[in-house]
Amino acid sequence: MKKSLLFFILIFFMKSVFSENNSIDSLKKLVAFHHKNGNKLEEAKSLYDLGSVVINTQNTSKALSHLNYSAEIYLLLDDSIRYAWCLYKISYLYNLTGDYSKSFTYCLNANSIASKYSQKSLEGYCQNLLGRLYYLLSDESSAMSFYDKALKNGKIENNDKLIAESMSTLPAACP
Repeated sequence: MKKSLLFFILIFFMKSVFSENNSIDSLKKLVAFHHKNGNKLEEAKSLYDLGSVVINTQNTSKALSHLNYSAEIYLLLDDSIRYAWCLYKISYLYNLTGDYSKSFTYCLNANSIASKYSQKSLEGYCQNLLGRLYYLLSDESSAMSFYDKALKNGKIENNDKLIAESMSTLPAACP
């Protein structure tokens, strides 16, 4: 019984590793294809997806490179909303690496753009991350305020993932 369970876990792990590597390879090819054909919007989308997948491999410098390049393209295309999503993802990455100052700066910028364009889900994700950052700075009042705003935006958008993330971080901020 134990051997078959261990075998199953090993197979599952190997499939996920190979699947992630295949996803990265496929996305790299997609980026190159769109770049070669001059389709900047699709290139930026593929770079964003590639950066998002690479985050899971712990290769933060590669992920950051892909996300920054995607953000640059969106900025050139004047696509403020997708640009803001890139800023949020970059902020999330800096948070993971412990560079809270950069995370805070990128997240504030993303939140400002999301607010300007009434992008409630993006605004909610930014507010949730800002809540975490404020909590790390021992500013529990600001943290709770941002968690509350994130939860409200999740409910406005019927975004179950955002609601769950916001609710799961609330107890961490309430000793």
